[in-house]
Amino acid sequence: MQNTIDQDLNLIERYFESTLSLAELDLVSKRLENDPVFKERLERYEQIHINVNNLLSDVSEKEEMKANWKAMLQQEKRKQEEKARQEAQSKPEAKVRSGNFRKYLLAAASVALLVLAFGIWQFGFTKNDATEMATHYWNQTDKIKPHGERSGGEADQFLGLLNEAGTAYQEQNFQKAYDLLEKIPEDYEMYHRAMILQGKSLFQEGKIREAIGKFDVVLDRRGKGGREQALWFQALAYLKLDEGKQAEENLKIIVAEKYPLARKAKEVLELI
Repeated sequence: MQNTIDQDLNLIERYFESTLSLAELDLVSKRLENDPVFKERLERYEQIHINVNNLLSDVSEKEEMKANWKAMLQQEKRKQEEKARQEAQSKPEAKVRSGNFRKYLLAAASVALLVLAFGIWQFGFTKNDATEMATHYWNQTDKIKPHGERSGGEADQFLGLLNEAGTAYQEQNFQKAYDLLEKIPEDYEMYHRAMILQGKSLFQEGKIREAIGKFDVVLDRRGKGGREQALWFQALAYLKLDEGKQAEENLKIIVAEKYPLARKAKEVLELI
């Protein structure tokens, strides 16, 4: 039972850090539909996660706080496990209910959050800090993954360009990434990925309005893929320009269409 709880906590934590694979995201979606215990765990963690994001905007400060919070949570877990062992030894017939144990962990996490937040509340961003909020969530979700392997097909050169552009982007050579993607034709099956990466490259260079235009290209090609990412990153681009109304429209679509990023979209909607 404890291994199951730990595995769920690890999965949920990585879900909110946007480090899950596509297969893991699919697993989370299915479990949210069919596993009420897992859903409750995720929702409890989500509230703590929202509180952290409300309090902190600086990435380094947030990571330091998370590290401290994790350490405190682990310490509380060890204390509770030791207490459970001692009770089991003194009362062999006693059984520790996992639900109560989980509630104790969540309570401990909340206390740890409040204790840490007391000393650093002044660093949090407010509902009016749209630009700061956009940067925060962009850094949190801006992940570049390989686009697949070459299979010897005719489109190999374009797949190679996509991966090369992804590498250039990771190396913060945004102009090179953009130029490589210009060579990919509109009829290529992964053209939407090229447009999204071009938009992200423009955003990183401070060309926010142009980035929004690239995301529009993807959104205008309904049914061709990339809709969720285009909506999300375009919303953050609007926030960067302090255009909250347009950002809100995109975020509400993400929530309504129940994309994996819906929970993050809800977080942002609560702040704008």
